[in-house]
Formats: sequence, C-alpha cells, structure tokens
Amino acid sequence: MTSQSLRIAAYAFILCLVAITPASAQKSGGPTLHDDLQLSPSGIVDFGSRDIAASPIVLNVRLENPMTQSADVDIPAQLGAFRFLSGAGSYTLAPYQFEMLSIEYTPTLLGHDSAELHVSPDFDLVLTLAGIATSTKICGVDDAEIDFGSVTVGSPQELIVLVGNGAASTQLLRLEGSCDAFSLNSAPVISVDPGQTGQFLVEFNPLYEGGYVGEFTSGCGSSVWLTGTGVSGSAKQLMSPAQRVASNSLSMSVSPNPALHDSVIRYANIGQEPIAALLRIVDLRGRVVRSQSLDISIGNHLWQWDGRDHAGQSVAAGVYMIELVAPGTTVHKKVTILR
Repeated sequence: MTSQSLRIAAYAFILCLVAITPASAQKSGGPTLHDDLQLSPSGIVDFGSRDIAASPIVLNVRLENPMTQSADVDIPAQLGAFRFLSGAGSYTLAPYQFEMLSIEYTPTLLGHDSAELHVSPDFDLVLTLAGIATSTKICGVDDAEIDFGSVTVGSPQELIVLVGNGAASTQLLRLEGSCDAFSLNSAPVISVDPGQTGQFLVEFNPLYEGGYVGEFTSGCGSSVWLTGTGVSGSAKQLMSPAQRVASNSLSMSVSPNPALHDSVIRYANIGQEPIAALLRIVDLRGRVVRSQSLDISIGNHLWQWDGRDHAGQSVAAGVYMIELVAPGTTVHKKVTILR
C-alpha cells in the first residue's frame, strides 16, 4: 500500500471515530459544569447556644464558583448578630474560584437569632444563619410559678413578673411567650442595670370558666409558669363551703423530677372532709394528655403516672403541668419528662 493510501485510510478511521463518539465525550475535558454558585455547608449554619459573655463563635463557609463564567457577589459586613470577618463586600468571583466566609456570632440580646444571607443579586442562593444567646450570669425570673388565682371571666387582672440581671454590665432582658389567656402588657425588651431587677407586666384574661396554664421565657434559659382559674362573677363573690374546704386543704408534690419514665404524684387532704377532685396532666399547648377522677379522703395519697397518654402511648419528652382541680381551687406542679 502506498503512503497516500495509508493517509487516506487513517483519515477515514478518524472520521469514523468522531461519528461514533457521543457528543458529551467530544467536549473538552475539565471540571463538571454547573449553572449556579455553591455554598459549603449549604442550607443552614447553626451556631448553637452561646453564652453572651463568652468568646464569640466563628464558623467558616466556602463560597465557590464552579461555572465557566464570572459571578457577582454581594456579602454584607453584618447581618443582625452575625458579623463577616472575611469575604464581605461586593466583588466578582472568577470561574472555578472560591472565597472563604468567616462568620462570627456576636449576639447582644438574649434569645434566638436568625438571618438570611442572599449571596448574589443574579443567583437564588440563600444561606440561613441561626444561634441562641444564653447567659449563666443572669439569674432570670424570680419566681418559677405565678398563680393569678380566681379571676372573673371578662375582668382581666395584671401581675408583675420580675427578671433579674446578675451580670457585671447592663443587659437587655427579654420576656416572651404566647399563651392562651395570658399576654404581655409591657415592652418585651427592657434595659436592666447590673444587680437590678426589671419588671414585666403580664395580664390574665380568662375567656371561659376553668383552669389555665401558660409559660413565658426570659431568653436566658429560665421560664415562669403562669396559672389561673376563670370563674363567673357570682362564683368569685360567693364561695360554697365545699370550695372553701378545698382551697385550704389540698397540697401536691411530684417526684422524681425530671423523670425518665414514671412519676409519683403525691397529694394530701389536710382538711376535715373528703374532697372530690380531678387530676389532669397538661402539655405546653394546653392539651390534657391524661386525667383521673379522685375522691380524696383525709390524709396522704399517691398516684403513679407511667408517662403515657389516654391512648396508652408514651408522651414526648418535654415539660408538663400536673393540675389537681377541686371546687374553687387548682393546685399546679411542673414535671419534666426525659426520653
């Protein structure tokens, strides 16, 4: 075979290879193509709980441009309690380049913090930042439980919740909560000097007769349970003999607390007559998960709760209110269930 014939055969062979090679394989080699910026980690960056007096927490996020074209980036210097130590500004990220975003969580107010970072005006890329500011130096609410007692339906009553500042500097203290019949009638955030106590005004406005339970948190890990009983006008003005006996004769305790499984509820009638009562276990949403009718004779008694609801299912971990309801009075105790 002549050299010209060899060249023709080789050229035909190359054309054949091109014809049978997939289009994707004919592209030049290199990294996989993308059509958007990328963050690692993506989605949510959770800083967890941080003591407001401790050193700031810094986490890093990698911002990468895996595309063949440049991308404009706009990172603010600060988003609420989150400050960008590096990577902030408006700039262009070249193809296949990356930038490290160092983010510092520096809260100034106790409680939950969150912010959304929109990385670029041209791409729908969002990073959510979250953290919780706490304090071991702030003593929180002075009273773990506040009972409004019997309040006439339609006639709101106000009480003061005290929150103390045990830190060495002035703090912004917060009281928050959304509970049936209980509402905050003062500013939710106040400035309190070191060693002083701030006052929050809470209102109890029962809409119907019966017992109410609510919880407000101070944002520093402490909370206050609010209880009260809505009564009609005549019921408040004139208490029956049975109601007077119950209001002065019942007591209750719960142990162990916290509890892994079973809780023993001890109650006593220290009066002179038997008392008809209802024992209720209520979750944070105000739902009765378990109840038991009781005819309490004079003396000490106990009832063991196995941590299950009416359907025999184990209740979720959390805080529950034990209520002993009798004519004219309700005794409350809080129990924490661990799982």
